[in-house]
Amino acid sequence: MSLLVRIPGTLGSLLLAGCSAYAPTSPAVPMVESKGEAEVSGSMQLNGRVEARGVYSPVRHVLVGVGGSTRPNFSSSTFFRVQQAEAMAGGYAKLSEQILFSGMLGAGGARTNRRFREILGGREQYQARYATLFGQAGLGWQLDNGGSISLGYRLTSVRFRQLRDEAQDLPLQRMSRHEILLNLRHNPGWGAQWQTQTSIGISGGRRPGDGPDNDPTAFGVQYTQLPGFLVSLGVVWRPGLRNW
Repeated sequence: MSLLVRIPGTLGSLLLAGCSAYAPTSPAVPMVESKGEAEVSGSMQLNGRVEARGVYSPVRHVLVGVGGSTRPNFSSSTFFRVQQAEAMAGGYAKLSEQILFSGMLGAGGARTNRRFREILGGREQYQARYATLFGQAGLGWQLDNGGSISLGYRLTSVRFRQLRDEAQDLPLQRMSRHEILLNLRHNPGWGAQWQTQTSIGISGGRRPGDGPDNDPTAFGVQYTQLPGFLVSLGVVWRPGLRNW
């Protein structure tokens, strides 16, 4: 019964602030479409986590990229510290003059430390170190006004090297996440190279099992597997584009 009481409050905290000790990277679709072209993006999520990514096409139809995210400690009572990096490679193909398909495979690693207060009261803290393997694919539509709309999907395999709450290690070694992101880019009039972007998406996995109430680790395992929203605002720089 205690789990049934705690989960709704924790779910509310997740919907407001993100995904537990796991910090998903937004699977934004790159709009690179020719050899030598690159794009660099930076964004901030609602919980204050900053993401940055660079993608480049060294040869036709090939993409390589790196990315990362961080969030410093803004408070001593509640916080969500993140240090994360990833690398990826893949390809792209133009399906028409305005539609671009891309797919990438990658790997990364992260270290997180989170303390928060539940909506229904109480305090929780989680620490994690984990590695990720992922594959993502997406479609982008280039608009006539210099903006774009894209939809990306990423399947991520997470392997925890460490996962613990305030009292003990948690017996969750692996989990899979399905991550979907809608990305809207707009040309604010700063030149063709610059765009602003708004992203909204969700990261979720399999439904957590109920687990016995007398298992002291059951809540932490369920909490780690709960879904969370991805909402961010950012800026994109595409240096290869010419001004109108």
